[in-house]
Amino acid sequence: MSLAITYNDGTEQRIYAFYVSLGELRVCYKEASQWKHAFLGQPPGTKALGQPNVVTYRQRTDAHQQIVAFVRGANGHLYANQWNGSEWIWVNQGSPSGTTLAVAPADDASLAPDESQPSVITFRESIEDQRIYVFAQGANGRLYVNYRKMSQWAWSDLGPPPPIPAEMIVPLFRLYNAGTGDHFYTISASERDYAVSEAGYNDEGTACFVYMFGGDNELLRLYNPTSGDHFYTTSQDEDSSASFQGYRHEEVACMLPSDVQRIPTADFTPGAITYRENTQRLYAFLRGNIPQDFDGGHNCHLYLKYWNGTQWKWRDQGVPPGTTAVFGQPGVVTYREGAQPEQIHAFICAGIPKYFGGQNILDYQIRLYVNHWNGSDWEWRDQGAPPTKYTDNLPHFEPEVLTFRDGTEPQRIYAFVKRRGDDHIWVNFGKASQMGWADLGSPLGLINLAGRLGAITFRTDTKPREIYVFAMGWNGAGDQLSAVHWDGLQWKWQVLPS
Repeated sequence: MSLAITYNDGTEQRIYAFYVSLGELRVCYKEASQWKHAFLGQPPGTKALGQPNVVTYRQRTDAHQQIVAFVRGANGHLYANQWNGSEWIWVNQGSPSGTTLAVAPADDASLAPDESQPSVITFRESIEDQRIYVFAQGANGRLYVNYRKMSQWAWSDLGPPPPIPAEMIVPLFRLYNAGTGDHFYTISASERDYAVSEAGYNDEGTACFVYMFGGDNELLRLYNPTSGDHFYTTSQDEDSSASFQGYRHEEVACMLPSDVQRIPTADFTPGAITYRENTQRLYAFLRGNIPQDFDGGHNCHLYLKYWNGTQWKWRDQGVPPGTTAVFGQPGVVTYREGAQPEQIHAFICAGIPKYFGGQNILDYQIRLYVNHWNGSDWEWRDQGAPPTKYTDNLPHFEPEVLTFRDGTEPQRIYAFVKRRGDDHIWVNFGKASQMGWADLGSPLGLINLAGRLGAITFRTDTKPREIYVFAMGWNGAGDQLSAVHWDGLQWKWQVLPS
């Protein structure tokens, strides 16, 4: 899943990088050693929105390889722009029955909303039956897939993520300090035990049951060090007022449910892969969005929709330990380290959202995490964040991930993110068990890098395998695509023709 692919036209291996500007689809491609640019136009009767996703496709082993780029139209339809070997052709894939495709909201109100983009992979059912699967978010919050079986296209409704599971409902412990007259509430057993043994509190048992995350209201916890009093509220106005009266923020104590069961919706485009475990399977990871009652709020965790060989199933992956929400679209790869079995790695940013005045403000704790399958269970791993002295230079929400083997070196994972604030691209790379960060810099002459990154590996008969990472920015007059390239020795930036 990427905005870039490699393609062999019968004479040489080429790179194609697609992007949308001013409502039309465009492509930069490398022919021999020269980068060229082409305008592919707008979908018939509408404009293209967001970013494309592209695959190469061969329906039969003896058929000609094709390039297919998918984009969302301004009319809510899915469109395919296909290279059949001699020309580019637009095809209207339509929309799911009873709805259109959605626009993904921006997590930070200071950013323009990013249009929802389709997520596309190919899946070989048999030697003579390769299929295309395009996953997309519906405007009604449900996940859909548009797939090709032989020569026929069809839409399938995969539904919304499941409701909050029972294991997310936990006791809220109540404690009392006779010396200060303070009641203290927590869902943490270790914090309860510490308050009893070290802070003079008596355990009064369970007050009620609440959500760890995913409820309808944040119960904010504040503390006044002068009086020793804890203050709890779900009101943003009371929270602001208490801050001026000597109270300090501690954390979100818990999430409070309403009388109505809230159903998560599909939020942002999924990251999709195929994975073989006895049989070939499809996996689509996405963020679920559970709307809150207060303005601008939501609380999200990672979901997995997978095909087990006979039916589609949902799985709630939760959130990384110490966080309350994941953000944006995950980047997903399969990876094998040494003699270990192949594993799935889903990279996504997570942290603790803070909401003030209807704006979504992310605190400094946002980091990159990976949710991976170790062969028997799912685990979370903290990848950290790019080093920075600026609190606003945080990772972008959508990592672009690939695996790469450099000569005789072991296979490595490369997870690329944009760092907000200075338009630098950073990479978290290495063996899965030991990854570190590197700063790849930013393109000269471009600012305001926008949209999702695209990354591919590329190899010719005369050169070792290389990496290309594509990003779109503003050159002062219009949108322009740039690339940072690993040639086996160093990373180099270049601005591509427009």
